[in-house]
Amino acid sequence: MPCRVAETGMEEARRLLKNIQLQHRLAPRTVRPDQRRKSRRIYSAAEGWAIEQFVASLFLVFAALALALAATGLYSVVSYATALRIREFGIRVALGAQRRHVMGLVLSSAAKTVGVGIGAGLALCAASNSLLARWVAGSVYDPVMLGAVILTLGVVGAVAAFLPARRAAGRDPVRALRSE
Repeated sequence: MPCRVAETGMEEARRLLKNIQLQHRLAPRTVRPDQRRKSRRIYSAAEGWAIEQFVASLFLVFAALALALAATGLYSVVSYATALRIREFGIRVALGAQRRHVMGLVLSSAAKTVGVGIGAGLALCAASNSLLARWVAGSVYDPVMLGAVILTLGVVGAVAAFLPARRAAGRDPVRALRSE
């Protein structure tokens, strides 16, 4: 039964295609000039919208890649800095520091780095306002958008710094003191 339905559907499609081709051949070849201009105007508007959509998609992809690159870079810097200070953290824990204090040290160091990065980004945003105004509808200083960007970067930075901080706080102080 399904094969019969598929064959019937194909026959129907072939019949419709022949009908469309026949009507195309019989259609008048002349087009009034005003119709030609109108169709061009519609085509160029649709084409412009498609180009805008493509550019917006490219910006989205590159923004996601930049965010992933920033998170990876922050993770590697915090992880390296934590590895360099592992003896210090071992001594602090051996002398009675709580593990949450060690995590706080690592996270505050990462928060300073993220804060400097966000500040530099805001300064670049202010400096490149005239360049960005060509591509962005409205103002570059949209407080909702800037707040969303700052919040996103802060969350990504916190997540990227949490893993090395947890590793530093969970390390056995005896092993940390014996390393190197």
